[in-house]
Amino acid sequence: MKIFLLIFFLLSMLKPVYTQNKQALAKSDSLFARGVDLYKTGQYKEAIPLFEESDRIDKAELDSTSNRRDYSAMWLASCYYREGDTTKAAFISPDYYKLEPVDRRMTVKSDSLFMLTKTTEHILDQIKLWKEGAEEEFRNLGRIHYYRANSLLNIAFLENLAGDSVNLRKTIVELGYVAQNNRIWRGNGGILMFIFSSLLQQCSAEGMDQLLDELMNVVEPTKVDSAGSDFDGFWSVLIERKINEIVSRGEYSAAIRFAEKQYLMLKEANVINRNYFTVTAKLANTLYISTFYDTDENRKKEMYDYRVRLYKEMLAVAQKLYGKKSFQYGTSLYKVANLYTGTGLKMDNKRGKEYLHQAFDILTDTIVCLQNLDDMIALMASAYIPFDIVGDSESYLSYLDRVQNIVPENTDLSKLQEIRATIYRSNRRYDEAIEVFNSLISTLDINQSPQRVINYYKGKALCYQLSNRIEEAIRDYQFCDSIYNILELDKDLESLNEYSDLLNTLSECYVKIGDSANWSKYNSRYVPMKEEIMHSFINGKLYIQDRFIIEIIREYGWQCYFRYYLKSSFDKNLPKAKKYLLLSVQMAEESKITKSLKDEYALMAYRDIGRIYTYEQNFDSAYYYINQVLVRTAADSMEYYHTGALDVMADLYERVSIEPELSLKYRYKSVKYQSERLLKERSSMLEAEFVTSYDMMRRNWEKCAEHFKYLGDTKGEFECYEQLLYYIENIEGKQNTNYVYEWISTLGHKLSYYTWVEPDKSICRQLCDSIVSVFEKNRNSLKEFSFINYMSLGRNYWYSCHDTIETEKYLKKYESEVIQAYPTDYSLKKDYIEIQQMRTDFLKGDDKIAKLKEYERLYASVSTLKDVYSDILYNLSSEFQKKGDIESLIKYLERFQLLNPSEGYCKFELINAYLAIGKYEKILPIFSAVSENIKSYILNEFKNSSADKREWIWQSFSEVPFSLGEALAEKFPDQVSIGCLYDNILIRKNLLLNTSISSVNLIKTEGDSLLLAKYNRSIDLRNALLESNSDEIFNAGRSLSRSQAEKLVDRFNSEIMERAAIIGDCTKDLLCRWKEVQAHLGPEEMAVEFTSYQSFNKKTSYAAVLLRNRGEPLFIPLFKEEELMKISKEDYYKTTILGRMIWKPIEKELENAKNIYFSPDGLLYHIAIENLPYDEAGNLICDRWNLYRLSSTKQLVSAKNVKIEKASVYGGLRYDADEQVLINDNKKYPAKRDFEVSSIADSLNLRSGVEELPATKTEAVDIDKTLAQVKVANLLYTDTLGTEASFKALSGQRRNLLHIATHGFYWTEREAKLMDHLGFLSLNNSDRPRYVEDKAMTRSGLLFAGANHALKGKALPEGVDDGILTAKEISALDLRGLDMVVLSACQTGLGEISGDGVFGLQRGFKKAGANTLLMSLWKVDDKATQMLMTQFYANLTSGKSKFESLREAQRYVREYETEVTESEFYNQTAYQQYKSERNNEEALQSESTVRKMKIKPYASPRYWAAFILLDAVN
Repeated sequence: MKIFLLIFFLLSMLKPVYTQNKQALAKSDSLFARGVDLYKTGQYKEAIPLFEESDRIDKAELDSTSNRRDYSAMWLASCYYREGDTTKAAFISPDYYKLEPVDRRMTVKSDSLFMLTKTTEHILDQIKLWKEGAEEEFRNLGRIHYYRANSLLNIAFLENLAGDSVNLRKTIVELGYVAQNNRIWRGNGGILMFIFSSLLQQCSAEGMDQLLDELMNVVEPTKVDSAGSDFDGFWSVLIERKINEIVSRGEYSAAIRFAEKQYLMLKEANVINRNYFTVTAKLANTLYISTFYDTDENRKKEMYDYRVRLYKEMLAVAQKLYGKKSFQYGTSLYKVANLYTGTGLKMDNKRGKEYLHQAFDILTDTIVCLQNLDDMIALMASAYIPFDIVGDSESYLSYLDRVQNIVPENTDLSKLQEIRATIYRSNRRYDEAIEVFNSLISTLDINQSPQRVINYYKGKALCYQLSNRIEEAIRDYQFCDSIYNILELDKDLESLNEYSDLLNTLSECYVKIGDSANWSKYNSRYVPMKEEIMHSFINGKLYIQDRFIIEIIREYGWQCYFRYYLKSSFDKNLPKAKKYLLLSVQMAEESKITKSLKDEYALMAYRDIGRIYTYEQNFDSAYYYINQVLVRTAADSMEYYHTGALDVMADLYERVSIEPELSLKYRYKSVKYQSERLLKERSSMLEAEFVTSYDMMRRNWEKCAEHFKYLGDTKGEFECYEQLLYYIENIEGKQNTNYVYEWISTLGHKLSYYTWVEPDKSICRQLCDSIVSVFEKNRNSLKEFSFINYMSLGRNYWYSCHDTIETEKYLKKYESEVIQAYPTDYSLKKDYIEIQQMRTDFLKGDDKIAKLKEYERLYASVSTLKDVYSDILYNLSSEFQKKGDIESLIKYLERFQLLNPSEGYCKFELINAYLAIGKYEKILPIFSAVSENIKSYILNEFKNSSADKREWIWQSFSEVPFSLGEALAEKFPDQVSIGCLYDNILIRKNLLLNTSISSVNLIKTEGDSLLLAKYNRSIDLRNALLESNSDEIFNAGRSLSRSQAEKLVDRFNSEIMERAAIIGDCTKDLLCRWKEVQAHLGPEEMAVEFTSYQSFNKKTSYAAVLLRNRGEPLFIPLFKEEELMKISKEDYYKTTILGRMIWKPIEKELENAKNIYFSPDGLLYHIAIENLPYDEAGNLICDRWNLYRLSSTKQLVSAKNVKIEKASVYGGLRYDADEQVLINDNKKYPAKRDFEVSSIADSLNLRSGVEELPATKTEAVDIDKTLAQVKVANLLYTDTLGTEASFKALSGQRRNLLHIATHGFYWTEREAKLMDHLGFLSLNNSDRPRYVEDKAMTRSGLLFAGANHALKGKALPEGVDDGILTAKEISALDLRGLDMVVLSACQTGLGEISGDGVFGLQRGFKKAGANTLLMSLWKVDDKATQMLMTQFYANLTSGKSKFESLREAQRYVREYETEVTESEFYNQTAYQQYKSERNNEEALQSESTVRKMKIKPYASPRYWAAFILLDAVN
């Protein structure tokens, strides 16, 4: 019924319906007919009284619903209009006075039909009656008559209500025909828009164009209606919709052509109305949108200029139509502002900001705002972006406050409040943002608005997340998760995508709190959901979503690289990251987006893939993809992606390349481009883009400066800071805070250099004065940098110039500021105290001590200043140390210790103080604690330190505690923890070696080819440094300063340690406790750690620390080193003196032992103490016990059994092999490293060769046969096959056994100095720790085939190995998996003795990866060695252990008998030894009587005892 009444009301307004309810109307009809006749003859004035009377009767007799009652008025109005009285005509019949009036006698039937509709309830019957009436009007009035048009409009209205879209479209088409041919008709605007809206909502995308054309036909005549008329603006609404449809299909050129056509048509009509205003604005906006997809730069510029003209025209039209204080004028200004703040060609943030303020000063006027409330709220919602672009979010908030104060209380401002919260969050005002989100949440019902509730909770959670309140963020994100779970999202891919992002964010939050279980839980939900979404999008191939899909895929690919928490998961997902990044490029290529966008996605993907390969340390692949970006952008471009790629390339060279010095080239080029771009495009850049680019520029100039500093180029370093200053000045001006800060920072860098590196007080003073000048002129600009103050100025003068007057001047100023800030309690403020403490630095000696004591009394009772009081005590101790007053030093250190009981370094200093005055008993209570502290410190520092820093750390603590414990145990036998002492020895022995082995092995095991290449280059650089004392080093085809080369070595070493720390803890096996060793001892076994230490009498002593399988360790002093030095080396193995000196003191403890695992120390490294004579009966130590020589007894803990499967045997080498053999072998075994480790022996020139060793060939062949019998795959190298190149080629081949029968050599440093013609010995004269080991490792080595070529001074082509292999070169090889190396050569067990072991061949092989070494301590007989080695392998392959095999082989050689004739006996070398070991008289008597005799020619230890087995516990 309501619908019926509505229809009735609307129809009654459209046209009169004839009713006959009174007889008086007959008179009216007569008057009407006479008036019509007069009208038709032009007698308008005469007809007026007739129509007036007729109209009076109609009004009196007919009710307001009758359509007949207005006919007379229509004619009357027309008469006045024809007579020229327009005002009266318009008053009588405003809708019809201009139209040709209708003779009601011709509409009787149609009016009757229309009248019947009032009594017909069914809508279809009404439509039928209206159509019949319209047909009557067609016949009587014509097709295009406005009465018929109104009837058609009524029919359309009813058809729309009935849902009859088919007939409705036909009616609209007919209406369009009428409108096009009757330009006067306008119809009813309300009904038209109602019908149009319904049709547009119901229409499919495919039919939208046709419908819009049909609708535009209906209202097209209204496009030129005067401004403010009823239909002004109807037509342009449809035009806007039509343009939007064309744009949505990506047909931007077509959209522009259509919009421009309408614009020019109106312009030609010279009409200024709403249609013109709207179409002009729409054309400008369409031009703007198209610029995103147009690659023609010239056309884009033309379109930009066109837009500028249109916006100016739009402003003029808005002013004329609406006035300057109107909503329309304000929105026009807003659009002009967007012209300058969008992505146009001529961005100008300054002008954009001015237009924004002009616009919103108008728009936020109370009247304007209230009259356009809904539109104003929508406009405010969009306005945040341009305000943010120009960096003026505070003004936006101000306008937002103004709108909020204007609108009625019940107005929905939730969208604006969301933006407010976003601004607060962007400005880090997290609590305010959270408050806004909570307010928004309180207004919603979760059941009615679940998505909005989710959005607000996510916004709030993000604030918690950014403010590091992760638990609260997780709580809100989980609430969102619970809502998503109950929503039906299966078919809503975009909502599912948002849900997957939520899960991703949750997993990231758990990363931050270290909760790997929950990270895994949410990540395992996120990944499959995200991938399913992407595949659904990809398979959908929906154009409208192309860019959205590509962005999702690209972002997911980046996340796969960037965000994974667990390393295993991270590495596993790197291939996936690359896959999806490349897929985003493919999708972009296949999509309909513009070429520029396709290129942009490719550049982003290739850059990110380059980053991934950089992380993977895959230089070639990273270089390829980064170079793709550089190639696709101009070589001299300042474009964002080009400079970004240069940055990534710099990172690649810095982190991945073995030439990190080259990264500076790319970094410098990048930052120059970045700086020039900022300089030229500052005013046109988005604010966020500017801030990001500006920060990057500053960081990169600082990185370049650091790199120049790293390379020792001070001039380049300072130039970078000057360049940074130049660009900041020209981009932001000298008054900018950043400029002032960087100015002071640059001066500070120079001041530091001239203070510490190249001290120059005059330059320092100039720099200090300059800093003061800048500070005083720009104090307000520096408020945010609170650390730049008068105190820091004073410090500069003191530390750089030692100028107490200037320092005091600025200290007083700072003191005045502190007193002013804290007038009542300034003396207790740390700033004030810091001033006073600095003043004490001006004093010396007793004056300084007196002042410190004054402060001591002042602050002793102030509980809040405990740390200050502690510092005073420590400073007093330091002053007494300088003075040499050890008693007072100890007094204050002990007081400091009481306040800081956990402070380990203080205890360390106390021990040194006690040592200085001989108060050894005071050390006892703190010795164990100091030992543990220092061990922990060393192990922690070693994880990421370079070799030189590890050496420095070790040297700092090698005495205390690592040799102090023995001295304490000697002096206080029952008061020292021998367990602690044993632990110290375990970590001390080979500490540096073991750290190096562990870290390099971790890298080798990981297969990190890059770091191995860096490791090899570091060795190459170290060799170059060793070879020369020059300040210029040539490496990798470039010249480097010595400082640069040393820094590169340190850098590579640190990277190896850092990477090793990531792969695994390279120090975890270094800390071994005595109880762990004890756990590996059997009932008849004993561990013995021999230790060399300095007693309190300053003499070097030796002791043994014994460990049984139960009980505490025992400490037993043995002898003084001076006693050992008195024994002739010739007597070591002839007499029992040394054997009893070493073993007799511990004999009692060894009574029940069968196996003794011992580790030598000091001079004992070079003595076969296991083979010494023990008693006068000729028994040896090794006859009494099984003695296992170990690097350290912790070898018992880490021992592993390795099956011998692959071996290599060298023997019978031809040292006279010619040059071509060496050249061919170098070609046969090419180097596998990026930087070949050069042989330091290439210039060797002994001017005489060495003799060949024929027995070694027999030895090698016999061993080869023996190994073949047990099916060990052996490579035999004899004659000219056994070259140095062939040996180096074994690197990385995982051989389990190496046997090398050749000449070995070792010289002490004193001996080496006498042989300065030996080129392979280091020429470096430095005693710095970094060179000590390297130099020592060049003084021992092995000779291979062709060695005589170099020994005789003959030159070899560059890069050809010369046959002399040093321990230094061996240490660089990869011999992991090598269970045993047998060095059947002379002096292979010797080396430089250090606190960290023996620097020689054994260290070289240990570094390379060998486990057990069989080596010699002196020059050995060729024949005896061949016998021993052959027997050793026979024993080993029969299943005996290494230890048993060597012991029985030595016994075999000792007991070996042979029968010789008298002459043979006298002539052989063995006889001479035989005679020297017996009474000469007895020997002479034998000479005259012996004809044939049996002898043991190799019974003397000199033939077999030289061979020692190291670390053979498996």
